[in-house]
Amino acid sequence: MDNVSFGYFIVKPDGAKNIDNILNDVEDKFSDDMIRYYKIDDFENVVNNLYYKHFEEKGDKFKHSFSDYLRALKEIYGNSSLLILIKSNNKDYDALGKDILNKKLELRNKFVKKDIAVVTNNTDLEASNRIVLTDLDFNFMKQRLFKEPGNYRISDFNVIHSPDSDQETIKDELKILYKLGVLRSENMLDKKIIDNLRKYKTFEVLNVDKREIGIEYPSIGEHMMDSVRRGYWFMISYELLHKDKKTGARRGVIHTPHGDIQTPIFMPVGTQATVKSMTNEELVENGAQIILGNTYHLYLRPGDELIKEAGGLHNFMKWDKPILTDSGGFQVFSLNELRKITEEGVEFRSYLDGSKHFFSPEKVMSIEENIGADIIMAFDECCPYPSTYEYTKKSMERTTRWAKRCKDAHKTDSALFGIIQGGFYEDLRTESAKQLIDLDFPGYAIGGISVGEPKEEFLKLLKYTAPLMPENKPRYLMGVGTPDYLLEAALAGIDMCDCVLPTRIARNGTAMTSHGKVVVRNATYEHDYGALDPECDCYTCKNYSRAYIRHLVKCNEILGIRLLSIHNIHFLTNLMERVRIEIENDTLYDFVQEFYRKYGYTKE
Repeated sequence: MDNVSFGYFIVKPDGAKNIDNILNDVEDKFSDDMIRYYKIDDFENVVNNLYYKHFEEKGDKFKHSFSDYLRALKEIYGNSSLLILIKSNNKDYDALGKDILNKKLELRNKFVKKDIAVVTNNTDLEASNRIVLTDLDFNFMKQRLFKEPGNYRISDFNVIHSPDSDQETIKDELKILYKLGVLRSENMLDKKIIDNLRKYKTFEVLNVDKREIGIEYPSIGEHMMDSVRRGYWFMISYELLHKDKKTGARRGVIHTPHGDIQTPIFMPVGTQATVKSMTNEELVENGAQIILGNTYHLYLRPGDELIKEAGGLHNFMKWDKPILTDSGGFQVFSLNELRKITEEGVEFRSYLDGSKHFFSPEKVMSIEENIGADIIMAFDECCPYPSTYEYTKKSMERTTRWAKRCKDAHKTDSALFGIIQGGFYEDLRTESAKQLIDLDFPGYAIGGISVGEPKEEFLKLLKYTAPLMPENKPRYLMGVGTPDYLLEAALAGIDMCDCVLPTRIARNGTAMTSHGKVVVRNATYEHDYGALDPECDCYTCKNYSRAYIRHLVKCNEILGIRLLSIHNIHFLTNLMERVRIEIENDTLYDFVQEFYRKYGYTKE
């Protein structure tokens, strides 16, 4: 076996995010028959053993510093990794080692993340008090933190490890890996598992018995999320669970760093960092899985810099589930005479004090990243209804250019969604979808719909546009919240919808019920001591009557608005829960027919 030589790469925990590209680069360099893959469950222990010579040569100071680096790496990215063993019958250890070393340096230059600072805010070299900063907040925070006594440094998480190219070092490290049990047959990974790593961009699945792992392994998202929740970077993925056999409806899960979202889903809107009149606890109790924040309004007050200072919107409002922020485009373009559109962006005046402001794609990205949502939206131009073909075409093309600028300016790992525009012209919608799909966003939305058009126009465009969206990514219909539009969206294969409607109509004294809208402030309900909706089990319906709620609304008591808001949010989230069940049973179409009959809608 003297003519056989070995070398290896270890893709560190921080390499999971780029694993597909890393593996492609390695496989381009080395043939399939040279490559074997092995899991590493305890990266920290393995690398500590591999670096023993460095500890001996460089002393305790380096050892403590390296230990701090490993702890930060573990906290952010987890402790699982991947070993790629390279076997060669044609090259000696030195030659193969040189090839591997060169590839390692190339991969580091290509994929290393240089924007993380590990701040040891302590005079003790073994300090456990660490702050991990990204490039977004580094400059701001260092002005405050670095004035304090302590050890401050930037740690590059270098993606990949391989030994030096000399025979002695390579053979020495391979012996260590054998001794640690890494290079055992039971740790070798087959193609199916490697395909999953590429797909989900996580090493946490390595800790799952490989017999359980398949392309459709139902819990794989949980393992992915275990990795991500510990860190400071965002990643989402869509998992299709079932397609309705009679319609285009689909049942799925969107995995996010702050939890899974069961789809199809209705998302309540928290315009000003709150869903009006409701606490976070009430939202969760009533089925909310994700809420929206409004970029335009949060920018004007309290300001995105303040939210960033507070640790992002999750921490600011103490909401520990997923958040989506819109781009502010719809609000800005709704200002009409108060805004001016150019290729660079939009100049507008604040509705609060008349002050001038400017939104460009780059500015919007900065604002949304300061807010720190799981999902953020590209800045788009929303056409009014109706608009001429010429105007709509120019607007659509500008939206694509702005989407590209948003992607180029996007610095964090929040999931940036593209927005399909094109008004009510099918060819423009087709072109917009194609252009945005080419930009490869992790999710897509339909914008510029439900803007005052007749329902038949809405339905026609929805049914045309939804199939243009990728099947393996979330599909979002923006600004839709009436029961019929939510049901039509689900039938068309949409995963996500949002609207301010449930709390807005609550403030006007209106409730959605299983038998249609109830305008509770009307005199009809003055002596009605029944529940808002006898078929509803929300807090409001279980405890209060229509007559009492009418009294509260007529007296402008806040409790009346709160009780109606609780009911309306519950009604829509419960409706979508029922939709998910019906999709799983392939009965959604029949359910919609019956719902329309009871609610009083005419099915189109």
